[in-house]
Order: sequence, then structure tokens, then C-alpha cells
Amino acid sequence: MPAGRSRDHTWTVASSAVSIVTAFLASACCIGPLVLALVGVGGGVALTTLDPYRPYLIASTVVVLSTGFYFAYRRPRATADTCDCPAPRSRTAARVLLWLTTVVVVAFVAFPHFAAKVLG
Repeated sequence: MPAGRSRDHTWTVASSAVSIVTAFLASACCIGPLVLALVGVGGGVALTTLDPYRPYLIASTVVVLSTGFYFAYRRPRATADTCDCPAPRSRTAARVLLWLTTVVVVAFVAFPHFAAKVLG
């Protein structure tokens, strides 16, 4: 497998994972206390201290997701016809994971906006 292909797949998967983490942190001020209250753990209100950092976390999530889309959809480098390189792997799995991650990220980011209507 060409080194570029492996690196692209790794970057796509890594950016998906980082995007989910940063999106969760961005909505931790709203989701965290709710989840902790549902399982009966007190003190979840302390997570509301993350609220001022929410715009920065959302921006970093967008940057990381954009990086993932760049690596998942960019054109591979042209190689000479005489190359004995193996056939490149399909990026379908990485692309599906990236789109699933995007759906999860959108749900995390949108949660504070619709939580009051759903839960209230």
C-alpha cells in the first residue's frame, strides 16, 4: 500500500475521533449535567463552566472535520505508469466514518438549542 494512502486514511480516522471529542466538549455544558442527573450523580453542574469555551471548541471541531474531509476527498497524487505500486485502497470506509462523525457532531452541537424544547 502506498504510504500516502495509509496516511490519508489515518488522518481521516483521527480527525473523526478528534471531532467527536471536541464536539462533546463543546456541548458538555448542556449534555454533561443532564447525563449525570439521569444516572443519579450530583455535581454535574460543574460542567457548565465549559460554556464560555463553547465557540472555540465548536470552531476547532469544524477545523478538524474540514481536515478530515480534505484527506478523505482529495485526489491522490499522480504516479508514473511504471510504478509497481499496489492498487490503492478504497476510501469508502473512511468516508462513511467521516459522515457518521459529522452527524454525531451536528447532534452534539445542536443539542443545547433543542434540549429546552424537548426536555422542557
